[in-house]
Amino acid sequence: KKFYAVNIGEKDYSQKEDIISDIMLSLIHEKIIKFDYFGKKHKVKPYTLMTFRSGLYLIGYTSLYKEIRMFALDRIINFKKLEENFKYPKNYSPAELFKYTFGITQGKAENIILSFTKDISIYVKERKWHETARIEERNNTLLLKMECPITPELKQWILSCGSSVKVIAPNKLREEIIREVRNILVTYKKGDK
Repeated sequence: KKFYAVNIGEKDYSQKEDIISDIMLSLIHEKIIKFDYFGKKHKVKPYTLMTFRSGLYLIGYTSLYKEIRMFALDRIINFKKLEENFKYPKNYSPAELFKYTFGITQGKAENIILSFTKDISIYVKERKWHETARIEERNNTLLLKMECPITPELKQWILSCGSSVKVIAPNKLREEIIREVRNILVTYKKGDK
């Protein structure tokens, strides 16, 4: 009661308690695991169990792609904990992995410039939105500049700010937001048909 978190769109992991327990043990004891994910069989060295927007994600090295990948826990099936050990890499850091993303989706960094109206600027100023974020105030607007990939999480955040934000750059992001707003208008114009 003394500390409480409100989550929207929370996932139900009650059917995955055994998998979560086995993943935790595999992380602690550095044991390889295997499972199916979107129809592909993975043998994974588990590095991190992560939360994002009330979802659980496993980050680990998969021998299938020979690289570090992220797996949504609720999509893992046919899970098996193996007795095979691995050496946790000293140079691995989840903070470094997500340092330049906006959310959890990876991509090529772009120069993002967003303009916010005065009514929302206090909200924007009081949070750290990105590692590279810089804020400038001009003529009753606030500019947020950052270098990050154009991700679904970034677009959802921009859309959630409604008419209080405008994409200045890059033009590609501006066009994607305009297209989404137009699609929203089409949906609402259709009514309850």
